[in-house]
Amino acid sequence: MKRSVAAALTGILLMLPAAAATAVEPAGRVTLLVAFDRSVPSAARAALHARAGAVITGTIPEIALDRVSVPRATEPVYAAAAGVHSVERPRLLHVMGRRPNDPLVSLQWGLPRLDVFKAWKVETGKRTKVPVGVIDTGIDATHVDLKGRVSEGFDFLETDDDPYDDHGHGTHVAGIIAANVGNREGIAGVSQGARIIPMKTCEAAGTCPIFETYLGVIDAVRRGALVLNMSLGGPGECSFIDQSVFDWVHDQGVLTVVAAGNSGHQGNPPITPASCDHTLAVGASDQRGRRAVFSSYGSFVDVSAPGVDIWSTLPPLVSIMSPHIGYAPWDGTSMAAPFVAGAASLLKAHNPDWSPDQIQQRLMATAVDAGKRGRDDSFGKGIVNLFAALRKARSSQI
Repeated sequence: MKRSVAAALTGILLMLPAAAATAVEPAGRVTLLVAFDRSVPSAARAALHARAGAVITGTIPEIALDRVSVPRATEPVYAAAAGVHSVERPRLLHVMGRRPNDPLVSLQWGLPRLDVFKAWKVETGKRTKVPVGVIDTGIDATHVDLKGRVSEGFDFLETDDDPYDDHGHGTHVAGIIAANVGNREGIAGVSQGARIIPMKTCEAAGTCPIFETYLGVIDAVRRGALVLNMSLGGPGECSFIDQSVFDWVHDQGVLTVVAAGNSGHQGNPPITPASCDHTLAVGASDQRGRRAVFSSYGSFVDVSAPGVDIWSTLPPLVSIMSPHIGYAPWDGTSMAAPFVAGAASLLKAHNPDWSPDQIQQRLMATAVDAGKRGRDDSFGKGIVNLFAALRKARSSQI
């Protein structure tokens, strides 16, 4: 059962990205992601798959992507075929949240750091309820601090309309964006009006199959999301298929906010989708305004936000070790990204006609410089300041 105690406890025990088990392939076959030029007719795609002896196990028509199971011996058929842009093996992404080892320092220090309370004097998001797609482990929509804030979503792992969170990560992310304000319960989210669209594409262990994840991205946009939050990623440079997804999302007028990664203390390998164009990659800062030791760094980092000791919502069974059931503090660029997604949703509410590029440029232009003077690889353009972004937007256009 989805909501079993065993599933919830799995979420408690498995917080750090783990080596994920890959699906067992039938003997002599491999799974491929085949990206076609969009001009290739569906009949021609089907004919090529038939020639290769492939079985189609999934398709994303928006980016002309097929997932197929194919005999190893005929895999080279795709490399030589006209109209095929890319052939890739499926990958797993991982959620980018971590339980902190340090004791609690303060509750929600990130909100004043982003000047959220002052920003609410300009825009709360209540009048224009911007939909935010959360591509993650699902969401506990019954949480007292998320009641009334979560729209219908989908579980792409069990292919049903119950995206319940058996890990905790997605609920934590959602609370940072949109936990109810002024209800005498728990915490406050960045946006008082954002509507969360939950797309469950990550398993109880925190691993996220890439094909299902991109199905979730596209479905969130189809359901009306104007901002996406992806607090997940995996090692490697942005691939052709990765970039195709985010190009499509950008073309729909939607901003994608992503976690920069938690490998800054582990060799700092390249991270995708943070390294893709048309994503807003967010690094993590600590209470003293320093780069969090785990936060990945590089030329792909656009901005930073609080990501250490961040209190937010959790399913009750996932928070049984916390002094406040239903809430706990976590670390990660997973926690930094939703601060920025919430900020982006308020900018969109305040400026409904703004494009994703305009929102991203405003957040970057008004970020508070940190680290080395000017843009740097640790903080990007600096730590986001929502009040400055809204105040500037109020008096001028980009």
